[in-house]
Amino acid sequence: MKPVVVQYNSSYLPITEVWIYNQLMNLVRFQTHFLCRRVQNRELFPLENLFALNDLPLVSRIFNLFFFKLIGYIPRFATFSSEACLLHVHFGNHAIKMTGLKQYLNIPMVCSFYGIDAYSFPQKARRNKRQLERMFLHTDKILVLGPYMRNTLVSLGCPESKIIIHHLGVNTAEIRYEKRVHDPSRPIKFLLASSFREKKGMDISLKALANLKEEIDFTVDIVGDGPQKDELLEIMDQGGIRDRITLHGFQSYKYFIDLTYHCDIFLQASKTTHSNDKEGTPMSLVDAMATGLPVVATRHSDIPEIVQHGSTGFLAEENSINDFEEAILTMVQHISEISAFSERSRQWIEKHFDVKKQSEKLSGIYNELMKCP
Repeated sequence: MKPVVVQYNSSYLPITEVWIYNQLMNLVRFQTHFLCRRVQNRELFPLENLFALNDLPLVSRIFNLFFFKLIGYIPRFATFSSEACLLHVHFGNHAIKMTGLKQYLNIPMVCSFYGIDAYSFPQKARRNKRQLERMFLHTDKILVLGPYMRNTLVSLGCPESKIIIHHLGVNTAEIRYEKRVHDPSRPIKFLLASSFREKKGMDISLKALANLKEEIDFTVDIVGDGPQKDELLEIMDQGGIRDRITLHGFQSYKYFIDLTYHCDIFLQASKTTHSNDKEGTPMSLVDAMATGLPVVATRHSDIPEIVQHGSTGFLAEENSINDFEEAILTMVQHISEISAFSERSRQWIEKHFDVKKQSEKLSGIYNELMKCP
């Protein structure tokens, strides 16, 4: 009988959090039970042993939430977790609400931080920092995406001894590698893929490309959509590059992966927002590099854990159009060496971001903490 690990995320499962599902599917040593408040995309992420509070009748939900306020955990969550040997909570702000269940079950708890929970959430209200400090005391291990996030959590009061750097993973066995070879007879093809939000830095990428339109013959494919669309369209028009850009809108994961094979360089100009929101490690970068695509990105958060400057691509200082422009130009000047960048990109992802390897590491963390009979 495999030991039971209970996982929790407020919602199961936003399409942008596919990395959680990849992890679940590769934790082969354990039986996974998943708790959440609500379910979405069940058809995309099929999972047995899934319990959502919102699946209960209204009266039962009210009863459970009342007792959560009274005793610190949701009774039906406790019932569903009765066989658990370990609790793994996704996102630090959610872990705050799960410490009561951890204490009731008397099992170890692991919490994974991903970005907004480490950077923006603590800045929104003073009580958020205090709640995180209390959560750190009750949590046995804190998983972070890199040294930048580790240092941030230490500054928020997390004991460094509890922190483990643990990369997210992609299915490299299912992502075809294709060595890129430059064809000088055609334009260079840039690819951008993200939601149109401030921290993604698409405005920086587009302004830098506009500044280079006389020096580089290029086209741009953009996958994504979002609240900044009108602003970005205006930047394209003012920069005189609208006719070089193809907007694909939101697309499936497969569509994005297939598109990478028709492109030469991936751009990601991530930056810190006015509310201190930051990236963790953008998985689109990992996916793109797994296909063999070199990258130009920024020294933002833990992106340097993914992109090796001068080896798998080039890094620029965040929120600097000029610096990002220079990084793009440097990558283009090395375009004759794109095959070498392509090979190193794939090798780096296979070594450090393969989901099977990372799931094995996570299994080791679980085993060290479990106190099963």
